[in-house]
Amino acid sequence: MAECETPLPEGFDQPKVRFACLNSREKSAASVARGRKLPENNEQASVAVNTLIERELVNYVRTALPNTGGISEYMKIVALAETHYVGMIPHFTGPISEAALVHCLTATSITSLMEILGDGSRTWPHLPKVYDFKDGKLWPNDRPGLGIELDFSKLTPLGEYATYRAGMLLNHRPDGSFVNW
Repeated sequence: MAECETPLPEGFDQPKVRFACLNSREKSAASVARGRKLPENNEQASVAVNTLIERELVNYVRTALPNTGGISEYMKIVALAETHYVGMIPHFTGPISEAALVHCLTATSITSLMEILGDGSRTWPHLPKVYDFKDGKLWPNDRPGLGIELDFSKLTPLGEYATYRAGMLLNHRPDGSFVNW
């Protein structure tokens, strides 16, 4: 499998970008996976993924759930991919999104592979129960919601919001650095 890593700038229709992916599809028998690097704007990301799928530039979409705007937006991409027989290989972004991905992708008939850190046995101190990994596969579970349990006592608070602020909230760490997610 080949991953087309040509940057995906705003205005995806630029011939250089389009033909970089087109050429890789035409000149190789390998499956092409694309979508890890998408525009920050959720609407632009959806248009970019739509373009990749509709123009048959990919065999697999590599979008990460948090980078697409959440479960609702991700499921729109999954539905589009399912319609065009395109598989999903979501990019690993963390254990909570991985648990959400298990639920999203088991709700469809789409071909999917999951990217995971290590051999699946890694534990996180703040997540006593996160996803169920056995026999080399991730499985949905019967726990409520995403199926995770969060131990708040193991978390370090980074900030406190005691007053309401109108307008766009900007999150900053205690050292003053900006949190962009």
